[in-house]
Amino acid sequence: MAQVRRIDCRIEAKSSADKFFDVYTTKPYLLPKMSDQLITDIKLLQGDWDSVGSVRQWYYALEGQSLTVKEMIEKIDDTNRTIVYKALEGDFLKIFKSLNYILNVTQMGDGCLVKCTFK
Repeated sequence: MAQVRRIDCRIEAKSSADKFFDVYTTKPYLLPKMSDQLITDIKLLQGDWDSVGSVRQWYYALEGQSLTVKEMIEKIDDTNRTIVYKALEGDFLKIFKSLNYILNVTQMGDGCLVKCTFK
């Protein structure tokens, strides 16, 4: 059976890199309003929205299913606009043995390039 070890995706956004990164680090509770119904809710379970060690619970609607993932912020690099998350529990861990998620945002003209890496 084949194993998925890494998935990379790139998204161009019509926002400055600083604003996009700020929403993910300090205001992720705004994402359900911005996500076109993919992210239905997010709750802070432990810590602050923007500190290493904080734990968040994400709620997704994907292909008619409700999915959740509890994650911990492992690293925040403000200079390079990078956040590293680790999945602790939830529906995605029923599919994958482990899941780490890296978000990196770079300025690109008037917008930004968002690189998502799932390991």
